[in-house]
Amino acid sequence: VGRSVFDDVHQLNLNFHMNHKNTGALGRILDRGNRSISFVLNAMVFNVIPTALEVAVVTALVGNHFGSSHATVILSTIATYTAFTIGITTWRTQFRRDMNRLENQASSNVTDSLLNYETVKYFNNE
Repeated sequence: VGRSVFDDVHQLNLNFHMNHKNTGALGRILDRGNRSISFVLNAMVFNVIPTALEVAVVTALVGNHFGSSHATVILSTIATYTAFTIGITTWRTQFRRDMNRLENQASSNVTDSLLNYETVKYFNNE
């Protein structure tokens, strides 16, 4: 997927590359997207799917041995925990987005200053 996006960026017309002044931010966004795909797939395969299967098996066993009321307590506890976790994660997402935006700006400034080294030196009269 990362390679496909990289190729797509190179296929964009010249106007995009000439008018898009945030080269560093674009690189950072592509890198973050590539890492996030890997993270999500890894989390699904090694955490979410096995945990869901374990919850299903344990709930079925508890329901079979101790009755449906115990299984209902287990499922309601897990549902409450899941709702709480989603709420906290949603709240924290705003801070992560602000951090990503600032990180994009910093990366853009660093990349632009390195790409325009001669101009920076010229205007600083060094």
